[in-house]
Amino acid sequence: METFGLTIIEAMAYGLPTIVPPIGGPKEIVKHEVNGFHHRSDNIKSIANTLHILFSDQSYYNKISQSAKEKAKEFSQEMFDLSIQRAFRFV
Repeated sequence: METFGLTIIEAMAYGLPTIVPPIGGPKEIVKHEVNGFHHRSDNIKSIANTLHILFSDQSYYNKISQSAKEKAKEFSQEMFDLSIQRAFRFV
């Protein structure tokens, strides 16, 4: 389990729908059924069901994939640079 979720953001940047635990930092990055999914790691049936739905419905997969890419942009180098610039303008 990651506390921040850098690998999650990397996957999302490539448009991969992610499955994360419903606690901690990853839950703040991934919105359930919007840009990924929240599932407990011990709930194999729920994870399997989500994978089945994703791989059987291409338009749904594409929707989640596009949303994941958009969310990942919030963590881009450009956004980081802008945040730093804004922080120093107010110092």
